[in-house]
Amino acid sequence: MFEIQTPSTATAESPILSVVICTYNNAAGLSETLRHLQTQRPVPGAWEVIVVDNNCSDDTASVVAAQAKAMPELRHVLEPRQGLMHARTCGVSTSRGQIVAFVDDDNYLSEDWLAQALDFLHHHPACGAFGGTVEILWGAPPPPEIVRRAYAYAGAEMGGEARRLDGQDRWQVRGAGLVCRKAPLIASGWLDWQLCAGRVGLECMAGDDTEIVMRIARQGWEVWHVPQCKLQHAILARRINIDYLRALHYGFGLADPLLFGLRDRGTFLRWAVRFLRFCGHRFLLWLGLWIRGWSDSESRLEAVLVLTTLRGAMNGVAPIARLTPIQRSLWLGQSETPSENPPGSARAIEPAPSSS
Repeated sequence: MFEIQTPSTATAESPILSVVICTYNNAAGLSETLRHLQTQRPVPGAWEVIVVDNNCSDDTASVVAAQAKAMPELRHVLEPRQGLMHARTCGVSTSRGQIVAFVDDDNYLSEDWLAQALDFLHHHPACGAFGGTVEILWGAPPPPEIVRRAYAYAGAEMGGEARRLDGQDRWQVRGAGLVCRKAPLIASGWLDWQLCAGRVGLECMAGDDTEIVMRIARQGWEVWHVPQCKLQHAILARRINIDYLRALHYGFGLADPLLFGLRDRGTFLRWAVRFLRFCGHRFLLWLGLWIRGWSDSESRLEAVLVLTTLRGAMNGVAPIARLTPIQRSLWLGQSETPSENPPGSARAIEPAPSSS
């Protein structure tokens, strides 16, 4: 069983927080990300940084080696299986902290980000996961239609006050700067099998971060928005175009059928009804936008994106057919994590505490 720590009991051997940075051929961005981590305000307790090298062929290793001279808490690990999801599971598996922060290799944290994160979790023991404010740092002047859809690039601005998220708002937490408690994540069985593959090479399947939040929330833990944790998300100029925006929406659609089953506990029939309603609603939305698009360019673009998402959702059904009976039962919340999971997972973890 995990021993619950506080900042006063954390040690260098067992840091309270593990920052997991997954990277693939972005040495320049990684260098800047690590530089911002070096400027963090001192925090009460130990922390570590794990750079997960997902088969990088650029100067990533050299960047980490150079930064390690000034960051004794920095570690470099290799994950040969290609894909963001594999890299994230590797980072969590090798982490020593009880809190995990997923930071992308193009995320630049404000100098008090770690301090704010640890302080918030210390005072909110029932919070299992939270996200902060994500400001987009555009690598080139973006056209207005891209700016209006900053959400697709993980932009997140959900108000200036910390608040507990309920209902569908919980699934708006971004993967950039996602912070979660490791115990409930392990208890969910996520390390043993994952639904959403995330980015693999140039493919933009989404949902792997939302899956983490959903798995934690399903166990009764709270999900919060913490605006005090601010970061900048750097977007390369080559990604600021409509084709990439469409690719992102296709990836959102691919994940939708899988995520529908994680939203709560139910039957396969209930999932099918919900998914068909979703597709029907999307089709009607597209139809209305398509009609308006004859005279409105904004509606025309939105119609393209809605149809792209719908096409992704239809193609995203196929992975469900490949789930084993046990996986399907777990996916729908009909059973607990299998007992053959490693010690420290499902049945060894205490339930979420009350927030009262």
